[in-house]
Amino acid sequence: MEAYHEYQWVTVRTYTDRIFADLIANELKTHGVETYLANTSNVLIIPGDRIELKVKESDVDFALEIIEEQEGL
Repeated sequence: MEAYHEYQWVTVRTYTDRIFADLIANELKTHGVETYLANTSNVLIIPGDRIELKVKESDVDFALEIIEEQEGL
């Protein structure tokens, strides 16, 4: 697997709910979009933390279509 730093990653959404961020990330992955969740901690979830959902720059438009469909926008 290629390293994350080899791509230009773009934040497409910022969430405060880790579970919702994971759900959206998983939905993107089922459509073949590689994702990266930044500002996450596997140890402690603090209310108000911002979780950045990132995708490769080349996937931004497709990812946004999927996200907007999932969010009902």
